[in-house]
Amino acid sequence: MKQAKRLAIYLVGLMILTCGQRLFVQAGLGAGAFDSLCVGVSQYNSISAGTWVTIGSFILMLVSAALEKRRPDWWVMLSSFVFGIFFDMWGAVFSATLPSELTLIQQILLYIVGLMLAPLGTAVYFTTNISKSAYDEIITALHNALRWPVWVSKNATEATMLILSLLVRGPVGVTTVVTAFAFGPVLQKYMELLDKKKFKILQWEKF
Repeated sequence: MKQAKRLAIYLVGLMILTCGQRLFVQAGLGAGAFDSLCVGVSQYNSISAGTWVTIGSFILMLVSAALEKRRPDWWVMLSSFVFGIFFDMWGAVFSATLPSELTLIQQILLYIVGLMLAPLGTAVYFTTNISKSAYDEIITALHNALRWPVWVSKNATEATMLILSLLVRGPVGVTTVVTAFAFGPVLQKYMELLDKKKFKILQWEKF
């Protein structure tokens, strides 16, 4: 029963996260730093951006293992796979429900909603201690290995991806920069909120 609850919250967290990430794309004001990097790199070869996401996730997984001096957690690829399914699902939903052309106000509103949802989804599925995505795992690895606060680890990762994205001329927009530095603090607040007693349902040792 406990494992079923963990899995359910894990999947809900991923659904919320991918909804937020997909709203970033739908807003059309700039892709996320990691996505921008993968798209930018794909311009110089015949490998698709999606494949570069997989390659990048594999590299991040190895770096995380090296930072924490452990074996690679191959289960992180499962999160990447599930993420892709939910990401495409939200894409289909938004394509069917949102207007094809958005006003600037609508774009900004979609982005703001995405910025509220994506960190929430990340915080929710973090609490289950089930395998993270490779991108989220590097944030945790920096936090554990270097004793950085989560928001510092997140911002350091985003800043690195942002610089690399600019170097390869990825689709960086104004919200790419905003997300790079706003996501971490919002995530930290959500994690602190989920640690409070009224959210004990997410503290699995209590079951």
